[in-house]
Amino acid sequence: MPRSRKSLYEPDYKVLLEMLSQKRVEAEVTQVMLCSRIGTSQSMLSKLERGVVRMDITDLLDYLHGIDVDPVEFMAEYLTRICWKPIARDTQRAS
Repeated sequence: MPRSRKSLYEPDYKVLLEMLSQKRVEAEVTQVMLCSRIGTSQSMLSKLERGVVRMDITDLLDYLHGIDVDPVEFMAEYLTRICWKPIARDTQRAS
């Protein structure tokens, strides 16, 4: 049986959180500054960054926008870091 891909403790998710914190620090944006930019509390932002609360795609996009990071470039780097391989799709369809 495949393991759940929704775990807060999934190694790939930990990489995502580490990258986000790193990008925020590189952008010289504090948690307080980011909260102001994206309209959330510092408590919630801290929970998201620590993995206490799972981040969804809209949270991720808001976060990246708040630190002025291109989401496409971020995802390309993330996928490289986790050594993501696309799932092979059957290119022939049943007639």
